[in-house]
Amino acid sequence: MANSKPTLRDVAAAAGVSPMTASNALHGKAGVKESTRAKVLAAAEQLDYRINLTASMLKSGRSNIIHIIVNEFDSPFYSKLVQALATATTERGLTPFVEQTSYSPTAAERALTRNPFSDQLFDGEIIHASGLGTNLPLARMNAGRPLVLIDGCEETPSVDTVNFPNEEGARAAVQHLIERGCRRIAIVGGEFVPRATLAHVEHSYGLRLRGASGALLDAGLAYDESIMFYGYNSDYGIKLVMRSATRSSRPGATRPRRPIRPAMTPNRRRPPMRRLTVCSARTTMRRSV
Repeated sequence: MANSKPTLRDVAAAAGVSPMTASNALHGKAGVKESTRAKVLAAAEQLDYRINLTASMLKSGRSNIIHIIVNEFDSPFYSKLVQALATATTERGLTPFVEQTSYSPTAAERALTRNPFSDQLFDGEIIHASGLGTNLPLARMNAGRPLVLIDGCEETPSVDTVNFPNEEGARAAVQHLIERGCRRIAIVGGEFVPRATLAHVEHSYGLRLRGASGALLDAGLAYDESIMFYGYNSDYGIKLVMRSATRSSRPGATRPRRPIRPAMTPNRRRPPMRRLTVCSARTTMRRSV
């Protein structure tokens, strides 16, 4: 029929290859020459061919779709993480399906166990979301699909895990501030955790606190509740900077940027500009105030 949809055999014939080679080229599989892949893709585009996902899944038992579960999209950390994961996925001929949970453990568990596509569409999961940690039977919850947990932080992981250098990074950030002459350093993150408790933590925030507090104590500086401020992104840090700038006793570290002669006005003397430096759990920010 003139209006019938083109088939894989039509694409293969137009490209001058076998149906198997055409299929491999269209699915981004290895072992196909780039010149051959280009011919197949050009033939598919000319014929307006679309892969029949249902038929492909029935034949191969795979969808080539990877489920990525994260807390949010709208932050520098997660936007870069999602971008890197999506790029790595597509470079391997796979398709990313990204879902955010807005830091809700309930939404995270629902994304893993009750997403309407979970049992039929996803070949595996990559997870960095609150509420989905190594304390849960993740492998059973996702019906045994391949799974990678980002920042699980267990010493002996029960699932495949990729961890960030949380403790080392936080220690390095605080040491950098100390080396620059800062002596009152505010930490933006979660609640205060006593140093003794931090010896046995297996979660990312606790590891960051352990690194930061270790650097403070090694330098003879205070680590207590007075330097802790709640917040989990740069917006909180900026608000802290602005709020602190109006107080006489500022959290963080303040020191003159350079010798400044106070400017005289008819009514008052202008104070020298100072720099407030804030070290958060993930980022270090400097803002002149």
